Amino acid sequence: MIYSFLNLFFNSRIFDFLPSILVKKIFKIYKIFFCESNLQELPKNNHPLRIDYEKELKRFEIFSKKKIKPFISYSHLIDVLKIYSYENKKIIFYDFGANTLELFCYLSDQIDNLEYYYYDQSENLFITEKIKNEKKINKLNIDIQFDKGNNLDFLYFGSVIQYLQNYQSLLSNFFGKTKYIIIAQTPFFSNNENSKDLIAKQLNLHPIINYLYLINFDNFIKFMKLNNYILISKTFNRVTKFVNFKNFNKKYKELDMYDLIFQYDVK
Repeated sequence: MIYSFLNLFFNSRIFDFLPSILVKKIFKIYKIFFCESNLQELPKNNHPLRIDYEKELKRFEIFSKKKIKPFISYSHLIDVLKIYSYENKKIIFYDFGANTLELFCYLSDQIDNLEYYYYDQSENLFITEKIKNEKKINKLNIDIQFDKGNNLDFLYFGSVIQYLQNYQSLLSNFFGKTKYIIIAQTPFFSNNENSKDLIAKQLNLHPIINYLYLINFDNFIKFMKLNNYILISKTFNRVTKFVNFKNFNKKYKELDMYDLIFQYDVK
């Protein structure tokens, strides 16, 4: 009963305009990250993450010099890449929705034979390209035209797919062009009776309000398999402490955050 009331409250405009200090207190008590919405499609310009040139430049200088390990949506990423690098002379890695250069700095330090492609929202692309040119950064490729998705070893989505309106269409641009696809920190549920993805409202970043898909796992696997990508790994994602879906309807079975790895199955 309490969750039904809370879901109504979280979906209201009242919640959106509450002082952040009050929202933090509510979150500390209930630790609810998401709630089911009534939306049929994601809003336009959903989940904008703009980087600032000066701040990003300083961040790059810190992470490139001090070799700091950043937050990584997929905790086993470096292990997977190192295992792959033992048998391959080069790794071509495409980071879709990269945002900052923190992961680039870390992977470049850990993997010698790395060729890294950066892609993000258009404003971030141009800011990152400016920093690349100014600092003369090797191994960093900025995919301004979104046309470098060929002959990739790894395509990486770190907590990204669920925020994209047409994620299936976007994925189709890479099918047959990458050996492995890693989809990290993404919510999936199992329910063959419900063919549609569910749209949820994200609460833990208030006053920023984002919406995201909770993806039907069964349908997603069928979609990937139809395009010759086979699931080779499925693990729970626990990089965000306390994340849960306890306030959702029980018909969404096995609803949780997952990391998935798909391998291209050449016919």
